[in-house]
Amino acid sequence: MPPDRVTLQLGVTSNDVTPEGVHGKNTAANQNVINAIHQLAWPRKIFPTDFYLIHPLYNDYDSLIITGYRINNIVAVDLKDVSLVSEVLSAALTNGANEVIDVQFYTSELRRYRDDTRALATKAAREKRRL
Repeated sequence: MPPDRVTLQLGVTSNDVTPEGVHGKNTAANQNVINAIHQLAWPRKIFPTDFYLIHPLYNDYDSLIITGYRINNIVAVDLKDVSLVSEVLSAALTNGANEVIDVQFYTSELRRYRDDTRALATKAAREKRRL
């Protein structure tokens, strides 16, 4: 069965000299990514912040003088239509995402296939026991 769902994890990384500045830049970039995705397709689920990390930037790690801040933010998107993956990735990267962390294709029928496989395995074990 071909995949009928896809989950994308897109990185939005921003730098600035102040925590407030980097937060503002990252929030704006994140919203631009989400808006661009919504214009192409209505995702089944979208998580504006699947992962969020803010950390200082140092000019020299030995001196520990902070020169700025970086936010790494991951936006997770679960699409219903796998044919839109390239368009969604392109739109996200054009509108503020700067990393593709992960792309996972899957089928929404996975549970049914697992149950069918389990039933076949049970049947095979019973037949083997009879021999």
